[in-house]
This record gives sequence, C-alpha cells and structure tokens, in this order.
Amino acid sequence: MGRSPISTTRLLDYIESRILAGEYSPGEVLPSVRRFAAKFKLSYGTTYRAFERLCENGVLEQKPNHGFFVRRSPLRRNDGGRQIFVFMETSANPAGGGMMYHALLGARDVGEPAGFELSVVDRHCGFVSTDFFREASRQCDGMLLLSAYDWYLADFESACPAVGMLMLNSYGGRLSTVNADLYDTAKKAVDYFLNRGVNRVVLFSSPKPIYRQRGRLFFQAWNDLGGRAEFVDVISPANYDFQPGCGYFFTSDDWFNYASCAYCERTGRRLEQDFPVLSADGKHQINPDYPVFPTVTFDWRELGRLAMEELLRRIHSPESRARNLSLCGTLSNYGSSVMLDVC
Repeated sequence: MGRSPISTTRLLDYIESRILAGEYSPGEVLPSVRRFAAKFKLSYGTTYRAFERLCENGVLEQKPNHGFFVRRSPLRRNDGGRQIFVFMETSANPAGGGMMYHALLGARDVGEPAGFELSVVDRHCGFVSTDFFREASRQCDGMLLLSAYDWYLADFESACPAVGMLMLNSYGGRLSTVNADLYDTAKKAVDYFLNRGVNRVVLFSSPKPIYRQRGRLFFQAWNDLGGRAEFVDVISPANYDFQPGCGYFFTSDDWFNYASCAYCERTGRRLEQDFPVLSADGKHQINPDYPVFPTVTFDWRELGRLAMEELLRRIHSPESRARNLSLCGTLSNYGSSVMLDVC
C-alpha cells in the first residue's frame, strides 16, 4: 500500500520525539540511516544530512564505523527543581502513537523554556487508578495525561494541576481537557459524505470515550439531516463485508488502517478506491507507516502546546478553574482554530 513522501522535518520530529519519550536512551545507537531512509521514503543523502543536523543540535553524536548515538536527552534538568510528569502509552501502541509523540514535542516547546523539567512515564490505560495519580501528583508541580485514561479511571484526584488529552471526563472540574474539536469533526464528516451523495453511513469506533463521542455526534447530525447512520459493534473492522452505495466513517485512523490493509490483502485494492470513506486523526501526516487516505487532520504539536499552556496557567494561578480547550481540524483547505469552554 503506497505512502506519501515524508519531509525531513517529520523525520527530525520522529527521532527527537522518541528520544524525548525515552524510547532511545542516552548512549543508545539508533537504527541505521538506510533503515530510516526506507521508512520515510527519503534518499540516503537526505536522511544522512538530517542525522548530521541532529548532531549539530547536540541530540546525536556520530561514532565512525559504529553509527549515530543519542548524546543526551532533550529533557534537561533545571536547578529550580520544577517538574511536570507526562503520562503516555509509549509501549502499548508504538505504531499508532505518533499523535501523542507530537503532542509531547509541543508540550516541550512551551514547558522547557518556562523552566520546567518534563519526566515521561510510560503507563498503560489499564494500569492506572485514582490512588496512582493521587500519589504521583504529590511528587511534581503538574501532570499532563496524554492518553484516554478516562476509559478506565472512574474518579480522579490530584494534589497539583492536571491536564488531559484524548479525555472527555473533567471529573467535576478537577482536570482540564485539551482535544481535537468533536463538533467540528462531526460537521466536516457530514459535509464530506453529503458531497459524495450517500445516504447510509456505517460508523466504526474504538470503545474509548473520546472516539465513541466523536461517532455519536456524527450519528446525531447525520440522522437529523434525514440520513441513515449506524454503529457496527465489532472487535476489529478488518473482516467486515463492505457494501456498495454506503459510506464508512472511522472515528480513529488506527481502525481505518486495520480495515484498509485487510481489504487490500483480500482484493488487491485500497478501501478508499472503492467506497466513500473518512477517518479522523491525520496520523498519515506524522507516521510514515500509515498510507494516505481521506481524514480530518489535526495539528497534534499545537494541541500539545495548548495543553502545556493550560497546565502552566493553572500552576501559576492555583485558584483558576479547569477549562476544556479544543482545536479544529482540517479537511481539504479548511484552516485550524481554537475553541474554549470553561468547566
């Protein structure tokens, strides 16, 4: 399945974000230049120059005949001891986690110049609890949660300000949330399928609350217009029997990718070649393992910046209220804009 060319900037972001998240440790050798060149569909020379740039920036160092090594972590310690814990799932789904890696870069863009050290904690959604976050909050100045932890977390308590991404539940105003705008995504999806002249749209959704809500809003909007929308409850959409004359909306790029790869294996064709399909996330713009397909895309690095700005606002003003922030995505030539709601 084809992939779009990925710019040198995305290669640089990919490597630096993985170092930032602790996947590549100081002193560890990186995979070969040729391997990255193949992954990102870049020439060897272009990829090599990108590695040299990371050396010039002090991120990597080259040892003749041995390759490129991580020189230091981008997370620099500071004398003031101000620390932010960043919780994310780096090991649970490394192929699909490109959005949160980019959000981490955005958080670093804001937090580090403000004098805060970011400490990344790899924590799967299924291994969190109210007690876990309560105890962690006593050891830092703020917490940034970069995963759908409200999928498992019935309640949330924190001794310090906290902000969550991919989370709907603000837990009674104790947690600020920063997300891709759900209402705007539903509107863009409605416009997309209206332009393709379909009446019936089947929705595939992850069980995580943020993705289910994304689907519910489209479901309501589409049916209000007289269309027919329906959820399909499947563990995986990979073996679904797609029917002509029907549109398909995937509330996560992961789910679309699973379905599209399986469809290609069965038929030799891409799913988007044969059916009106749409997804949401925009992972193909940041993850070279994803093919190009119709999707509502978001600036995940900007979302990370917004999340860190919100966290710093609450750290500096402890009595300030938690807020819900959202960033609109892009379909075709639509631009991005920020929306705000106070809990």
